[in-house]
Amino acid sequence: MRRTLAVLLSLLLATALVSCSSSGGSDPGDTQPPTVASADPPDGSTDQSLVQSVEITFSEAMDASTINDTTLLLGGRAALPHVQYDESSRTATITPDTLYAASTWHEAVITEDVTDAAGNPARRETLSFQTGPMDVDHLDDAMEPNQNIATASPVELGVTFYTLTAIEDDKDTYEFTLTERREVTFATPIKHAPDDQVRWPGWQIHFMRADGEYYATHGTSAEAGQTPNFSFSFSPGTYYCEIYSSYGLVSDEYVLYDLEVADSEPCADDEYEDNDFPDEAAPITTGLHTGLSACYLDKDHYTIDMVAGQTLTVTLDATVPAGESEFRAINFKPPAGDHFTYSGTDSPIVGQVTATESGTATYRVQFWADDVDYSLNIALID
Repeated sequence: MRRTLAVLLSLLLATALVSCSSSGGSDPGDTQPPTVASADPPDGSTDQSLVQSVEITFSEAMDASTINDTTLLLGGRAALPHVQYDESSRTATITPDTLYAASTWHEAVITEDVTDAAGNPARRETLSFQTGPMDVDHLDDAMEPNQNIATASPVELGVTFYTLTAIEDDKDTYEFTLTERREVTFATPIKHAPDDQVRWPGWQIHFMRADGEYYATHGTSAEAGQTPNFSFSFSPGTYYCEIYSSYGLVSDEYVLYDLEVADSEPCADDEYEDNDFPDEAAPITTGLHTGLSACYLDKDHYTIDMVAGQTLTVTLDATVPAGESEFRAINFKPPAGDHFTYSGTDSPIVGQVTATESGTATYRVQFWADDVDYSLNIALID
């Protein structure tokens, strides 16, 4: 009986030791080197993009610290590639920093310095692929197809996406989601652009909502070495950014850029938000309304009912932070009337419009500055 109890205790102790050992993470008995479970593009593939990323999925969990631009290589490249590793899928992505040579064989090399979670080095392995010719069909980047909202590529805040292309009649559309109000910036370091800079505007960054309506648009030049960027303050929700070159690119012309998506503290806003579009316009009564605020290029829309023959007068008084643009505008859409705009740098601005029939007037105020405090004094005169 005592012998039986001793054996049982020995077995329980051994089981506990094994359990403690296995709960610490990697199996110390793992001596097998990791292998490539799959690759995209597959080894030996042809007619690939000139900015083709290589995705390598390993057979087991890897030591992420050993996966970088010196352990995973793109053979024959002058510039080091960008390497990212996703632990959940065990997939490393290698993105070139410049275009590949056209119609040429290239190699992705996995070196012995790559190890699995147990420290086993990978066997050196080479994957080969051939690029296609230099034309627009072979300039698609890793985010394509993303030409419109329906095919938009999701992007995360605080992440950089490398070696993207803008080509003839191409629009790159990106989707992002916010859980709280934030200011979002899309920056696009330009690595290559056509030499001819007279075709204006050369580079466009636009923020949109899901129906394609623009919150704000930005056009500028695109020269290699520049970093065009555009920011806007958003409420929680899902939004889109559209980026493209309006050079009228032809033949083998292209723009090569990176995409940096960042967020920061938003511009202050008021109780009438969201009222960025006419269909979101906030009803507002006559009298003086203070404590209003607006952001850069933010369009604040309001509505008020009018009777035929009535005149609506809106007095806009604003305080713009020092150093910011003083430009501001009031835009009216009266019942059965044309649009009227009053704009300038003076404060206050007074705008008037008369209704030719009864209905609802829509008007908006807009500023070319951030953190603007303003008031509206609204009067209806028969």
